[in-house]
Amino acid sequence: MKEKKYLIDRAIYGSLIEAYVADGNVVSACDLLKDLMDSRYMANLAIYNSLIRGLCTMKRVDRAYKLFQVTIQEALLKDGEVNKELELFHELNDSDLVPDTIIYSNAFLRYVEAGNIHKACTWYNRIKESSSVPSLVAYYSLGKGLSRIGEIHVVITLIRDCLAHVTSGPMEFKYTLTINYVCKFNNAGKIIEVVNEMVEQPTGFPSKQLYMQLLYMACASMEQLKRQGKYLQV
Repeated sequence: MKEKKYLIDRAIYGSLIEAYVADGNVVSACDLLKDLMDSRYMANLAIYNSLIRGLCTMKRVDRAYKLFQVTIQEALLKDGEVNKELELFHELNDSDLVPDTIIYSNAFLRYVEAGNIHKACTWYNRIKESSSVPSLVAYYSLGKGLSRIGEIHVVITLIRDCLAHVTSGPMEFKYTLTINYVCKFNNAGKIIEVVNEMVEQPTGFPSKQLYMQLLYMACASMEQLKRQGKYLQV
């Protein structure tokens, strides 16, 4: 269904996860949870309960406890208690438990929301050090946060890392790399062609973050032309 670009709603994910857990295939159920989060859905309590029960049955209490922590974090987020949620991350990080990819991804999502991009990048680096891959939502959120503070070059590095590790990255990321590539040739016509192509996409107009990246890279190209003496002086 995903390959045919059909929309899979949260109820379908929930039914599949519960079925996998009932069949004893908790690993596949956990994979579906990650896929659900990559699709920018938030798991409900029934999904978490099913997975926690399955992990406990497998005697993976450590994983079950981590998932319980995620459940608490999601509840705090719904109540707008981002600071309390971050305190929970610190408590988990200071314990003997090793956070998994979902917890790490949630951590730097919350730091981005709190405006602490530097701390978000620290948690992103921890994911990479553990040889894991962040969720698509986490990549996207950190990219937007870095764009807001003007760290466009870091955004490009982040996008390259994302597209190298996921099978179907956001079109916005792919267009950002295309824009970055086209700007190197100092060809305004080519840049406009890419923008027009983006606008015609069925997903709608590009986000303001992508426009910001486009303007930044286009201006950088103009500055390079000035330094080379190829830009008309008015």
